[in-house]
Amino acid sequence: MGASGEDRRTYAPSQEEVLAAVKSWGRPSSLESVAAAVDALRRSRDRLAAEADGASCASVEAVSGLLQELDEALQVKGYPSENWVALGVRTDGSANRTKLWWSVDRWRQAAAARARRDEEDRRREEARREEDLARRQSPVRSAVESVLEERRWWHRNRHRFEGPGAG
Repeated sequence: MGASGEDRRTYAPSQEEVLAAVKSWGRPSSLESVAAAVDALRRSRDRLAAEADGASCASVEAVSGLLQELDEALQVKGYPSENWVALGVRTDGSANRTKLWWSVDRWRQAAAARARRDEEDRRREEARREEDLARRQSPVRSAVESVLEERRWWHRNRHRFEGPGAG
């Protein structure tokens, strides 16, 4: 072991391990959370190998590099917390993180769900506006306006020749 005490305590995971860890989360996660998920998945998959190598942990630096590669390959997305929130994705308790990572597949599912909710909200608002307009322009109101207009027209035409100056 070296001066840091971590020479044999870290390992470099594969892209597949990192992608599986990112996909395992239900929301965007920090770099440290992804590294911890890599470790948890590795240990659950291969208990004997994890015990044999001294239960080494995934190198956060290696995970960071792989996340960057996966981002370039359009398999994960990495945004600051406020960007995820603006996209309609919950980031529960991760507001202080600089960058949160999530799989593109999960992001697309969340974006599609958000689009459906937005469309439902838009349709509901449109229906409400149409209902308000219909309420203002009800058949009874239209009938009353029509009768009043007929009476005004009749009154103007009937009394056209009456009054001052009529012959």
